[in-house]
Amino acid sequence: MTTAFWISIGIYIISIVFFKIIFHVKRDILLTMAMWCMLGGIFFLVQPLSAFLFHYGIAVLGYGLLWWNIANNSKPDEAKQN
Repeated sequence: MTTAFWISIGIYIISIVFFKIIFHVKRDILLTMAMWCMLGGIFFLVQPLSAFLFHYGIAVLGYGLLWWNIANNSKPDEAKQN
């Protein structure tokens, strides 16, 4: 594995933490975004029109799966107290 791969994975994990902590995005929304990312990766793999999209299909699918795992294992959002 190259250094560029590990740098891109690190930046990706930092971006997920950025969404969760800085923007206070709820866990359910992060999971929904991860599902759409995985569906986008599947679409990129099965579409017959562009080799460019096919080339990045596995990467998008992998990032969505990584995003799902991180978001799914984060602690649940706390309910607001009235």
